[in-house]
Amino acid sequence: MRLSIQRAEPASGQVVALFGVPALELGFFAALLLILLPFGAANRLPFALAATAASGLVAIAIVRNGEPAKVTLPFRLALVLLIGLGLWGLAQTLPLGGLANPAWTDVAAAGTISVTPIDGRFALLVLALPFVIFLGGLSTFADDAAAERLLRFIGLSGGVIALWSLVQFLLLPDTLLLSEKLYYLDSLTGVFINRNTAGTYFGLVALVLFALAHARVELTDWAGVAARLLSGGRRRSPVDRLFAAYAVGLLAALTALFLTKSRAGVGSTFFAFLVLVPLLLSQRGTRRSHGAAAFGHRQSGRTHRLLKAGGGLLVVFIVGLIFADRALFRAEVQGVDDGRFCVAPAIARAAADNWLTGVGFGSFRQFFPAYRDASCGLTGVWDRAHSVYLEGFLGFGLLFWVALVVGVGALLFVFVHGIRARRSKRGVPAAGLAVLLLTLAHSLVDFSLQIPGFAAIFAATMAAAVTVSLGRDGRHAPAMREKANSVQFE
Repeated sequence: MRLSIQRAEPASGQVVALFGVPALELGFFAALLLILLPFGAANRLPFALAATAASGLVAIAIVRNGEPAKVTLPFRLALVLLIGLGLWGLAQTLPLGGLANPAWTDVAAAGTISVTPIDGRFALLVLALPFVIFLGGLSTFADDAAAERLLRFIGLSGGVIALWSLVQFLLLPDTLLLSEKLYYLDSLTGVFINRNTAGTYFGLVALVLFALAHARVELTDWAGVAARLLSGGRRRSPVDRLFAAYAVGLLAALTALFLTKSRAGVGSTFFAFLVLVPLLLSQRGTRRSHGAAAFGHRQSGRTHRLLKAGGGLLVVFIVGLIFADRALFRAEVQGVDDGRFCVAPAIARAAADNWLTGVGFGSFRQFFPAYRDASCGLTGVWDRAHSVYLEGFLGFGLLFWVALVVGVGALLFVFVHGIRARRSKRGVPAAGLAVLLLTLAHSLVDFSLQIPGFAAIFAATMAAAVTVSLGRDGRHAPAMREKANSVQFE
C-alpha cells in the first residue's frame, strides 16, 4: 500500500462556503473564539476543549490543503521549532541520569531534568497551541484575500469584544463575562482575568484595525469619509460602512486599552504605534511618474509623505497623553515599586544556575520558592515569572534563546521584506511588525503570551501577515484556495 497526497483542481461548486466564506475558514474563526472567550482558556478544562477542537480543525486544513506554496519556508521553520521544543520539553520529563536536577537527590525517585514532569507535559500542550494555530493559519488562509479576511475577523471581533467589555465595565463592574469578577475590580479586563493580558490584546486589536482602516481610505481623506457617513441624503457605500466599522472598533479598543490601566500594555501599544504610523503614512502610491517632471514629482511626493508621517506621530503623542492618564497616573504613583521587579534578579539567578538544560518547562511555580528573596515579601504565590524571556530561559535553558532568535528573526525578515515588496498591501506586513514589537516589548515584564487565548490571536495575526508579506514570492504558483488535496491509496 502506498500513500500519496496530490493536489487537485476541484470545480468551484465543490468548495463548501457560507455567506461567501469557506466553511474551513469559518471553523477556524470559531476555534479562535472558543480559545479566546472563556477567560483566554487560562483554566485547564476550557483549554483542553479549545485546544482539541483547534488542533482537529488545523489537522483537517493541513491534510486538505497541504503545504502552502507561498509560505513554505515559514511553515517548515515553525514546524521544526515546534518539534524541537516539544522533543526537548518531553526529554526534560524523562529519567536522563546525570542530567537530572539536583533536587531529586533528596527524594527516592528517578531523576529528571524537570522538577515537575507531569506539569511539564501539560505545559507542552499550552506551548504547542500557538504553533498549531500559526501552521493552520498559513494553510487555511493561503492567499492575500483569505489572509485579509482573517485580519478583518481578528480586528472586528476584537472591536465587538471591546464594546461589550466597555458596557459591562460601566454598568456591571463586578461582573466578568457571566461570573463574578474577583480581581482588578478597578480595571477593565475584557474577557481575561488579568488586566495586562487585556491590555496586550486590545493593543493588538487597535493596531490591526488602524492598518485595515488606513488600507480602505488614505488618512487625508478620513474627514471626507466621515462627512459622507454623517450626511443623511446620500447613500453610504460599502467602503464607508466597512471603514466606519473599523473606526468604531478602533475607538472602542483604544478606550478599553486605557481603562485596563496596564502600564506595560499602554506603553507597548504606544511604542508599536510609533512604528506603525510612519510606515503607513510614508507609503508610496502605486502610480509612478514619467516624463520630464518625474524627478520633481518624486521629490514633492517624498516631502508630502514625510509631512504626513510627522503629523501622524504628533497625533499619536497627543492621543496617548490625553487618554492614557489612568495608566500614567498609576505609573507615577507606583513607579518601579512592583513585586515583579523585586523578584526578577532571583529568577535570573535561578535561570543562570540552570542555563544549559533548564529546570523543565512548566516548573516555575514549584522551583522558584527556592530562590525567592524574602525581602520582596512572602505574600502571594508566584505561578509565573512575569517575563516570558525569564520563564522561557528558566524552563528550557539555552534552547529557548536559540528558538527565540531564529523565530523572531525569521518574522522580522519576512515583515521587512513585505513592507518593501508589497505596495498596495504594505499595511499588512507593517501591522504584523507592529504587533510583533508590541508583544515582544510587553513580554519583558508580563506573561500575556503565556495565556492561550492571546497566544492564539497573536499566532493567527502572524500567519495572516506572513502570507501577505510573501504573496509576491508565490505569484507564479496557483492560488491555494483553488486547490484541494486528494488522498489516494494504492
